[in-house]
Amino acid sequence: MKAAKSNLETTIKNNKKKLQEQYNTLQMEKDKNTRLDGRIKELEDSCSVLKEREEEYSSKIKKLDDRIIELTKAKALVSITADASSPSNQNSLMKQLSDLQIEYTATSNNYKNVQEDLNAMKKKKKK
Repeated sequence: MKAAKSNLETTIKNNKKKLQEQYNTLQMEKDKNTRLDGRIKELEDSCSVLKEREEEYSSKIKKLDDRIIELTKAKALVSITADASSPSNQNSLMKQLSDLQIEYTATSNNYKNVQEDLNAMKKKKKK
């Protein structure tokens, strides 16, 4: 009887130890899942910000595209007008053409920078 009681106590003790180990393992998994949930939330927020920036840059690119078209048309018009104008007007028109070329170059460079930023964000978003 004493031996059976001792065996039963040992079995209970072993079962308690196993249950405590299982509980500890589950607690560690729960903590890990909580951290992962936090990281997922951070990534979702980051993705949302990137999407907003992508829309912003897409809008800027559209505006810059439109401006480049306007400048290209103006450049062509000034060039045609300069050819047809009297010599006294040619200097003024050439100055306008030069100013438009400078603005065109600046806008084109700005467009390239925005396009590069957008591409970088898209790559970052994919990662």
